[in-house]
Amino acid sequence: MSDSKQKPLHLFTVFILAQAVLFWITRHDPFFGDAVSGVSRAAVHIFEQQLRTLFFLPQHDPGHPTLFPVLIASTWMVLGKKLWVAHLLVNLFATGTLYLTWRLANKCLTGWWPYLPVLFLTLSATYLSQSAMLTNHMPLTFFYLLAFTALLEKRSFIFIIASCAMVLLHLQAVFMLAAMALAEMYIYFGVNRHSIIQFIKQKLWWFIPSAVVFLGWGYLHAQQTGWAFSSPVFAEHRQAVGFAGFIKHVLISLWRLADYGYFIFYVPLLILSFRERKKLAELLTQHTLIVSWMIHLSVTALLICATLNYSPGHRYFFPFSALLSIVAVVALKEAFRQKPARWMLGVSIAVVLVLGNYWYYPGKCLGDATLAYRNYFALEKQIQQELPDSVVMYTYAPLASEAKYTTLKETGNLQVKELYGKNINATPVVLQSNCNCEFTTDELNTLQQWKGKSYEQHAVYVNVLFNPQYFQTPPLNETLRGKSAVELWMEKSKQAAQ
Repeated sequence: MSDSKQKPLHLFTVFILAQAVLFWITRHDPFFGDAVSGVSRAAVHIFEQQLRTLFFLPQHDPGHPTLFPVLIASTWMVLGKKLWVAHLLVNLFATGTLYLTWRLANKCLTGWWPYLPVLFLTLSATYLSQSAMLTNHMPLTFFYLLAFTALLEKRSFIFIIASCAMVLLHLQAVFMLAAMALAEMYIYFGVNRHSIIQFIKQKLWWFIPSAVVFLGWGYLHAQQTGWAFSSPVFAEHRQAVGFAGFIKHVLISLWRLADYGYFIFYVPLLILSFRERKKLAELLTQHTLIVSWMIHLSVTALLICATLNYSPGHRYFFPFSALLSIVAVVALKEAFRQKPARWMLGVSIAVVLVLGNYWYYPGKCLGDATLAYRNYFALEKQIQQELPDSVVMYTYAPLASEAKYTTLKETGNLQVKELYGKNINATPVVLQSNCNCEFTTDELNTLQQWKGKSYEQHAVYVNVLFNPQYFQTPPLNETLRGKSAVELWMEKSKQAAQ
């Protein structure tokens, strides 16, 4: 980790090859979780309409703009409607994210140091999961970093293109751009001591095109659906919460920011803050990237916590992981002047990030923060081999999605229907897993009386359960998995918190 001149970009080939390996491993993974509700339903519909529409079907519309689904559908028109095509696009955005991380790191680090944040980001759990997940958060992260890079390099045209792309990808982009504008204002006034007139002349107008594009999308969307941004389908998810709910979301967000090994990023920051506490303000003035990261993350997180009626997921904070990895390396370099200490903490960060990929909580639903959810795909195939084709199972999202939106195939899949609005006692077969979280306590208690079979692989389990009112002798009847003491404690704690 010497501080020699900048190393050539061709060393970046190592990360490109690693990304290519991940693409090859996950290229046949179906759309899963929020990748269905936020991307594939729109992409499939737009493809079926031969690009004559830009919108979701009304009953599926979550309110997010559809730039990424349009891009997928357009690529399908050329290369065919295949899963690998969508994965290729996501991995291209992921590779671009790594490159922009390296480019940003070069603004405050030299020699081999700029490659270290890229390595840390590549090892992190949520980066890997979002590279495979097919949600719109990877392209959102790419354009966010592109906009921030353009802002630092004073490239107005690139910033305008990137910021407009952001607001056409995800509603969260509005919060991120607002935070970016606030950070730029603070640096202008608080750090560089410029006047407000200078800020308006030089930077404020940069943000106007994206605002116009966002409002324009809302207008067109309202003409199509009757509403602009807040979907009536997802109305219960998007509404202001009370003070208690806001505090709860903030606490959960703090946990999300440290979860799956990410806490290790903050160790060099804390050490640097303690060692340089007397000249911390001067240090922040020298490293405005740290200030930008703090404002971008905190403002966006607070706005999300105030406007969502459910706990924010890990991926909502993923766009800021690249800057966090850079900030951590800057702090590592500033806090330790001796190579042994630098290497020791650097290796520790890498090891903890790798271990974070294997961390999970017994009794807690698996989300999309790690690649653990991929174990479900193997279990699904095993169930399909053992269960008669005529059996229809009922369950909740994300396992209840139609096959045309997951595997992109109409046949050859498990027969699954949604359990929403149904009495569980009137359903013959139920599919229950730690991949779906919406079973109530009463429903879980009812399912304990049913027979069936459990399937497990690593962190994922799936129970196929048969209603005794319909099956005296279930097609699958084996001893079901038992819950550990930790799992039971986790479930009770979650119920108490709710």
